[in-house]
Amino acid sequence: MLVMKLYVQKGTGEKVYLNSTAPTRPELVRELGSEQFDLSIGSFHVNDVFAETDPYYHTPSTGSTIGATVGAVVGFLAGPVGSVIGGIAGGIIGNQQSNEDSKKVDQFNNSKLPESIIYNEAQHA
Repeated sequence: MLVMKLYVQKGTGEKVYLNSTAPTRPELVRELGSEQFDLSIGSFHVNDVFAETDPYYHTPSTGSTIGATVGAVVGFLAGPVGSVIGGIAGGIIGNQQSNEDSKKVDQFNNSKLPESIIYNEAQHA
């Protein structure tokens, strides 16, 4: 399960998290209704927003931990051979989930606003 958090950074480097899970910056514009938005700490542009996986719900080893747990359960039920097979299968599944999470974060961080959104914003300003 991906828990992606969007954030902006204050001048001090402290992260301020947004209450949004938009998968891309254009989606974030649609959610906010504008490229510009205000928070209590200042005004920001959607290009100031970045994504990361939530460190409380996802760490690099979370998938491996889940995999190891699956392996232990299978091993308990099926013996030593089942433990090895379950551990390998669980590790592969956990690693794939971590890779998918990273791809979603990268998708947001690499997303750009199409010129049509920027042009329409300028016309309505």
